Amino acid sequence: MNRTNETPTARARFFGPATALPVAFAVATAILPLGGCRSNDDFRGARAPSHWAGPPGVGPYPGGPYPGGPYPDRRGDRASRDARRANHAPSYPAGSGREVTNRSGGAVSYWDGDRLSGTPSIKIDLGEQRAYFYKGDQLAGVSSVSTGREGYNTPAGTFRITDKNADHRSNLYGDYVDDNGRVVASNVDVRKDKAPPGTRFRGAPMPNFMRFNGAIGMHGGYLPGYPASHGCVRLPEDLARRFYANVSPGTEVTVVH
Repeated sequence: MNRTNETPTARARFFGPATALPVAFAVATAILPLGGCRSNDDFRGARAPSHWAGPPGVGPYPGGPYPGGPYPDRRGDRASRDARRANHAPSYPAGSGREVTNRSGGAVSYWDGDRLSGTPSIKIDLGEQRAYFYKGDQLAGVSSVSTGREGYNTPAGTFRITDKNADHRSNLYGDYVDDNGRVVASNVDVRKDKAPPGTRFRGAPMPNFMRFNGAIGMHGGYLPGYPASHGCVRLPEDLARRFYANVSPGTEVTVVH
């Protein structure tokens, strides 16, 4: 067939629906692998695991771990991820009594216990990096936490609050400061780091400290989104105040893996 003098109309008839569909499929098949779907390659795009059994509206600890192990350590991109996740925090109706705070990589912590009654108790889940506050059998609040890092692991077990101090400071970790209070050496361990001449030790603040296992307790502090403490359990400062106001010596604290 000679197609040299064929008109555009004739060519359109030649490339009809029966021909166009295979051609479109071949083009799409060639292009798709170039873009790819990476939602399963990067934990930032992953959905909440189906096994999550926490309270409604509260997602899992954003830094893992899943049953197969923790997510890859990608701390360098945490800031941008946190900003994105903060925009997706659940909201609660006004007057519900539920106060929400975003901390620890965008994870949602809340307190809803002011109207509840019952014996207080706390469960700290090291794997989830969360603390659950109960009054009786009712969940009063959930808080993101940062527990002991490797080498300073927070021990599991069942304990009781022995004492509490709203203005507690560490007697082991802190800074060496001069007479004017200026930091000369930061993040020191008095057992290992010698004080420079002319300095004194100033313990790291541990506001709303609730001791439950020797030197280990819960207190307000910085939550980077992963275990980072020397063994204590850090909470967002507003949740630490709530927990502190609702516990007393003798309150049971259970720490589980």
